[in-house]
Amino acid sequence: MRMKVLSPIVASLLLIIIVASVATILYFVMISMSIPNEESIELVDAKLVKQYSNIYAHIVLYNNGRTSIRVKMVLHGETSIFSSEYSVIAPGDISRIYIVGSYGYDFIVGEDYVIEIVGDINFSVIVKCSGFELIHKPMYIFAPTILLQDFAQLNLSKKGSIENVSEVVNGILEASRKLGIVVKTISSMDEWLELVLNPRDDVIIINPFGGLIPVPREYFNDTEKVLEFIELLHNNIRDYGWIWVHLSGYPLYYAVCDDDIIEIGIEGFEYLLFGSRGRGTAIVGSSIQEYDDVENRTSDIVNFKSWLNTYGFNNISRKLVDNMRITYSVFLKKRGIESMVVTKFYTDRSETRSGACILRIGKGLYIHWGSPTDPPFSDKELGTLGLLLAVYSTMYLR
Repeated sequence: MRMKVLSPIVASLLLIIIVASVATILYFVMISMSIPNEESIELVDAKLVKQYSNIYAHIVLYNNGRTSIRVKMVLHGETSIFSSEYSVIAPGDISRIYIVGSYGYDFIVGEDYVIEIVGDINFSVIVKCSGFELIHKPMYIFAPTILLQDFAQLNLSKKGSIENVSEVVNGILEASRKLGIVVKTISSMDEWLELVLNPRDDVIIINPFGGLIPVPREYFNDTEKVLEFIELLHNNIRDYGWIWVHLSGYPLYYAVCDDDIIEIGIEGFEYLLFGSRGRGTAIVGSSIQEYDDVENRTSDIVNFKSWLNTYGFNNISRKLVDNMRITYSVFLKKRGIESMVVTKFYTDRSETRSGACILRIGKGLYIHWGSPTDPPFSDKELGTLGLLLAVYSTMYLR
């Protein structure tokens, strides 16, 4: 049998095809060997530590691949994201990547947080935050935008001395950052309703609206429905250890939802302290009193001022003078009130009334700060004072 002999041209073409195929295979093998993957990197350690207002986070990575890898660390807090610079890790090297800063306001000790490794490779790990903090409680404030009205233009006699709610909120947030405290914003009535109907333990709420309380539409049909909502707040304070911070004006005198306002009157505060059984107790007066702390008989203001100085709030401490004229004082001798008093910051000489005090409601607290007639505090400072009162009471008065 005669064998067919390939022509030189055909043979050359076949040789080219074979060489090209082999080269292509080798190319893709080399590429696959050089592309980093999760097996190319080993996570040696991951740590997240809070020291009051400061955060220290690091990851330790080992590159067991054959090529250098470029990565960075991304740390997810409660509301913010923090990122490191990119690092290049050579084959066989170990690299430590850090995030350090005054970010304690966005992390809670004992909670889990996500660390992402981003760059030539991408994966994530969950780390538990360890360390120290002043309080281990979620703190909430209402966003100024939860009200559709211009608060400063509201002509309401019992709303108190606050004019600029945004400044109150700014004072709260600045102090929280300084102390490393997580503060969450309630920006809608839906969020507010969800928080009240599905309560968690030990929530702190600072109300920046003086004598007004935001009430969801579902409970805004009439005064009785509003009082039903306030009784839910009372139950959460009593049973779940909530702390309610009132900063100015007659407490809970008005309910507000969108563009609508209902004047609840004195029953709002009564329901907050006692629930429906407190109706008709008349526990708040609006007349001006002078509270005298010269003899230091009942007041905790001296200890509070010392604590403020310790944490660097000397400007607030200096304004807490021995004598202060305050409106909207709590009648301490009224039925049921005496046994609730935790501390009195300012009382009259007969100790029957207090313009600034803390009352115990079951497991929780109500913090009352009336309206000084000659306000020593700006709206921003008043917000700072509200947060500091909440922190102080949580640390020492629970």
